[in-house]
Amino acid sequence: MNARYLRIRLHYLLGIILLCIVAGLLALLSLRFQKTIDITDNNRYTLSPISQALLDQFTQPLAIRIYARDDQTVREPIANIFTRYQRYKPNIQLTFIDPYTAPLEVEKKGITMTEEILLEYAGQSVHLQQSPELLSEQVISDALQTLLRPHKRQLRFLTWHGERSPVNNANHDLSHWATQLNNKGFIVDTLQFDKTPKIPEETDVFIIASPQVSLLPDEVDKIIEFIEMGGNLLWLLEPEGVFGLEPLMEKLGIIIQPGLIIDPESQVPTMATATPYKQHPIIDNFPFRCLFPKASGLIVSPPDEWQTDDLLLTVDNAWLERGDISQLIQYDKGTDIPGPLTIAVALNRALKAKANNAQTSPVKRTQRIVVIGDGDFLSNAFLDNGGNAEFGTRVINWLSQDDSLIQIPTQVRQDLTLDLSQYEAIFLGVLFLIIFPISFFSMALIVWLRRRKT
Repeated sequence: MNARYLRIRLHYLLGIILLCIVAGLLALLSLRFQKTIDITDNNRYTLSPISQALLDQFTQPLAIRIYARDDQTVREPIANIFTRYQRYKPNIQLTFIDPYTAPLEVEKKGITMTEEILLEYAGQSVHLQQSPELLSEQVISDALQTLLRPHKRQLRFLTWHGERSPVNNANHDLSHWATQLNNKGFIVDTLQFDKTPKIPEETDVFIIASPQVSLLPDEVDKIIEFIEMGGNLLWLLEPEGVFGLEPLMEKLGIIIQPGLIIDPESQVPTMATATPYKQHPIIDNFPFRCLFPKASGLIVSPPDEWQTDDLLLTVDNAWLERGDISQLIQYDKGTDIPGPLTIAVALNRALKAKANNAQTSPVKRTQRIVVIGDGDFLSNAFLDNGGNAEFGTRVINWLSQDDSLIQIPTQVRQDLTLDLSQYEAIFLGVLFLIIFPISFFSMALIVWLRRRKT
């Protein structure tokens, strides 16, 4: 009996020793080989495929300097989010610097906030002045796109003719879209011809966003001169007309069809949906539909040196309504124009090679133009509908010759944050902390009392 007892005790002891050995070996392996599994909804703690695609374009080390006081409550949230990037791209150099102990470096790097992040790559730098609680993958990925651009792209919006403003916040303006572009490294500016005699040569994309007042003939001549010199153009048209820009339309061979596109498959017939038509860098792998609240059809027949591509077409059973839309809307054969109709077109042509200096070989250049039969789809009121923002950003990346960034989506991942007002938070607090517990306790008490009686 004693021998049997000793064998059981020995087996028990050996089992504990083996378990400790296995646990120790697993601990050692975990230090050498790390594997993270994210089981949260939408994988919110894993670097998104979009950010991974951005990091793949960084062929040199990326340096990230975080200027924050030596306080773990401040540094830890920042380190956690950048760890995702380091996990995918190990050559990212992450450095924490206390700004109070390195005043000379702070002055040299132009740091102005107590919590500021400096991203450096290939001689370029981007400052992130976000508080730790507002720092997100979207903000960082926008900064990475800025670093990947060879230089700051200049976007100039024509103003002073009732155009959609990139600055004002009215529903019909373009300030929300302009903010998105600015976050991705574009310099958004306006141009007023009575203050600027001509469109500056360094303008990467000139934007005409739905003027409401006719341009003067000399202003139109300046735009045509910019086109003849190889400038890139985004032109947002409206069904109401072109307001003095007929010479530019003739120059590019563009015809705007009179009337308003009607989409019978849309909940609002005047809001046309459009999908990609054929292969083009702007719309390759484009999975969304764009919504155009008031669109016109386009016909393009440019001069021979231009190559033209239809980008977005309406559904087949759409039509161009030429009658009064305040009455019963229906297709009138012989009067209305049947679909599918072209809403957006892209033009490009090869330019003469241009050498920067005597020691470099000539660089091939292309000129690019996009014309869209509606400006509402990028307005503050409709930017977030369908793929509107995505399409608008792709257009600008193509026009500014940033082809490698065209298919980088605008939104890194779906926004899962829940914003509650003060009253909504109080209501939920009372519901879950007071009403539900009292209800459950009352039901349990009633059941207990009934069982006691029986």
